[in-house]
Amino acid sequence: MAKTVPFRVVKLKPFVTDATFDGDNENGFLEERIGHSLVVATKDGRLVMFGGRRSDDNRPLTQIIGLDLSRVAAGKSGRYIHLNVAPPKDFSDTEIQIGGQLARHSFHSHVTNHFGQSLYIQGGYATPSDQQLPFWDQHFYRLRLDTLELTNMSSDGPTRQSDPRRRGHTSIKYLDNLYIIGGWGPQADWWRTDIERYSIESDSWTTLRCHSTEGSTPNVAYHTTSLLPDSHRVILFGGYIDESPIFKDRISKADLYPKAATSFEVVPLSNNSKVDLLNESPSAIAKGKWGEAGETVFCGNASWLLNLDTLKWTRKVTIGNIPPPRANHSATMIAKDLLAICGGDCGSHIYNDCHILDTALWMWTKIDCSPSMKAITGHAAVSIHGLLVLLGGRTSVDGPPEMACLSAPISEIITVYKHQKSRTKLQSLLG
Repeated sequence: MAKTVPFRVVKLKPFVTDATFDGDNENGFLEERIGHSLVVATKDGRLVMFGGRRSDDNRPLTQIIGLDLSRVAAGKSGRYIHLNVAPPKDFSDTEIQIGGQLARHSFHSHVTNHFGQSLYIQGGYATPSDQQLPFWDQHFYRLRLDTLELTNMSSDGPTRQSDPRRRGHTSIKYLDNLYIIGGWGPQADWWRTDIERYSIESDSWTTLRCHSTEGSTPNVAYHTTSLLPDSHRVILFGGYIDESPIFKDRISKADLYPKAATSFEVVPLSNNSKVDLLNESPSAIAKGKWGEAGETVFCGNASWLLNLDTLKWTRKVTIGNIPPPRANHSATMIAKDLLAICGGDCGSHIYNDCHILDTALWMWTKIDCSPSMKAITGHAAVSIHGLLVLLGGRTSVDGPPEMACLSAPISEIITVYKHQKSRTKLQSLLG
């Protein structure tokens, strides 16, 4: 019986050898990227990857790329092609310009989702190639996958009740609606606790005000949200958290920030400290340093459940090997009740682990995937062709700028999970 998940590196090759389509650069490979999005866009399981930026120099990547991973399960390479996308009919210099003809803007920290033959793109950072600083984008776009026509839905579309600018948010497709959840707004310390719902049928936006059994809703960005199969419930995990309502006037800095030699520390919070509002029991947050400026960030490891019918948040108490606090991770449903959390970071600390949440028991199990699992963050993930695929992101190891693609058979992940689940149950029973 396998006891380790065998992640393998997948090579991505162009569909054709024509220079127009053979890669992001003269070497002919796809460049590594973060902040991109990935969706299953066709019935035969082809993928569309959109946007992103280089993690080392923040250079914008403007391509929309089609991916075919149907041969990966047989041990072969994946294939890709650049999609030339026509600009919006109401094109102007202040709006998105993408595709082979007008590649000047890229998006990252945005969200995408698809309905039928249409891919919807919302918010994020837009980075003009001729400017140093990115700007918050407020537009809402639709990309027709059959005609590759891009439409700016914001121009003549319905008025939105909330400011549409946000990044680090997530999107969920439920029935004929698109839900935009969490993230940051453009003003300082503006954590988006509101949820926006877009109706495909009526072409209308509604701002939703949710309530919670805990008295407050999650203030998070760069988290993950996953819709439970055949359900109206959404799982939210992790992300950068708003520390102000947790820490302010509740606990001294001497207690909160013990001296440590590293830039990464896990801070346990006792149950009687009254500061564990957004954290599990045992509660934990993580403090890390982010970027060259060494900006302090706080990550959480709370699991929240949102009922889309009642708009009610519930913080779930989970057991087992709860993942350390993180953001920029991936969350993928690999079975009806199993959610896989892979990678992520807290500042400069990048994870190379994988945890499975059994949503029937609300129990976490850490599965062994070393040494094949790389430390990775800012990637995208998808369950397709019987595989869990991790695409893009950055790693803690310096290397060539080729985009990483890792895959592992879901059947083998579940086999390892079941083997380790029994030990997790025993550890939980023994306290």
